[in-house]
Amino acid sequence: MPERALADAFTAPVVIASVEVPTDQMSTFSAFTDAGVYSRWLGVPVRIDDGDFSCTLEWGTEVRGRYELVAAPRLLVMRWDFDDGKEPEPGSELTAYLQVFPVPAGSRVEVHQLVDTAQQAEFMEGAWTLVLGRLKAGIVEALDAGADAAGRQPRAKRRPT
Repeated sequence: MPERALADAFTAPVVIASVEVPTDQMSTFSAFTDAGVYSRWLGVPVRIDDGDFSCTLEWGTEVRGRYELVAAPRLLVMRWDFDDGKEPEPGSELTAYLQVFPVPAGSRVEVHQLVDTAQQAEFMEGAWTLVLGRLKAGIVEALDAGADAAGRQPRAKRRPT
């Protein structure tokens, strides 16, 4: 088929991280789009302003990005970056697709993070399992608007040796 020669295609690696939480699909989706709820379960202040988001984790890493597509209650497409002065080198935006699916016991959150290298994939596996683990541990309390927004204490970043 001659049309195939007119386009390019390539295969890129992706990290897939997921978690099930005991909250309905819309509430779970709002945990990523409502700055107050997001701050409570993540444990650090999160700013969301007209699609731009940012936070500084307790060890000093700054995370910032933009929601490119918000299709409630199912899909968030984000381009994001981080800066912690360490590897992997900051400065290149990453693309992630976060989906929220209803399941009998609540919701399943699944993130598809595009990566360029095996080293980046390993880092993203750790990053997303940390984020989704915090979501699972804190979402129920975070959805209570009267709950304390107890922040995490600053700490040094730990790196595997």
